[in-house]
Amino acid sequence: MKENPDMDTNASNERIDELLNSYIDDELTAERRAEVERLIDQDAKIAQRLRQLQKCQILVGSMPVNEAPASVLEGVRASLAGSSLPNEKQPDYEEQAGKKYLRLRKVLAAAAMIGLAAVLSAVIHRIAPLQNTPEKPVAHMVAASGFSGRLELKSSSLKA
Repeated sequence: MKENPDMDTNASNERIDELLNSYIDDELTAERRAEVERLIDQDAKIAQRLRQLQKCQILVGSMPVNEAPASVLEGVRASLAGSSLPNEKQPDYEEQAGKKYLRLRKVLAAAAMIGLAAVLSAVIHRIAPLQNTPEKPVAHMVAASGFSGRLELKSSSLKA
């Protein structure tokens, strides 16, 4: 995959501009300043860029300082009045939207819990099915079968 050489060049130019602006504003340490001066001496393009940036600084510095027109000032004040101060807590969008659908979310959560309980009980029932054991002994009616209450042993059926 090829890298875009223009992106590298732009990033490099931005770093050089940052360095040159720091050089112009005298914000560099002595070592960094010496490195930038060596770079300027070695590369004519960088020296030309330094001169351009110095001209820009002179032009910007020579502009007169005027107050903003009243209409601009009122526009800024109006936009600031609509926004809150940095220390004030603004309600999040999620909080505002959440209040609207709170009941729906509660109902959906309850339905999800019921569904989960149903699935869990089905799984448990498959793993360990219920045993069909009666709670009380069941008495069968044998009076209709001709039982007189007397035990008889039929030995003929026991012979093998």
